[in-house]
Amino acid sequence: MNEKLKNISSSELLDELIRRKEIVKLKGGIYHEWELFPKYILRNVNLPKDYDFFITKDLLRNLQK
Repeated sequence: MNEKLKNISSSELLDELIRRKEIVKLKGGIYHEWELFPKYILRNVNLPKDYDFFITKDLLRNLQK
């Protein structure tokens, strides 16, 4: 792994990719509180009301066609 990348946080990396216009930050979510009830011994999972997700510029362009 590149030595420079070892000292950078995920949020700093995302900010840099956004600044370079390599990725786009979009808002997403189900806009309602949901809870998943799994089978067996797994614990319940609360889904967030809204969240950020990141998509590459190329993929965004392809989705807009």
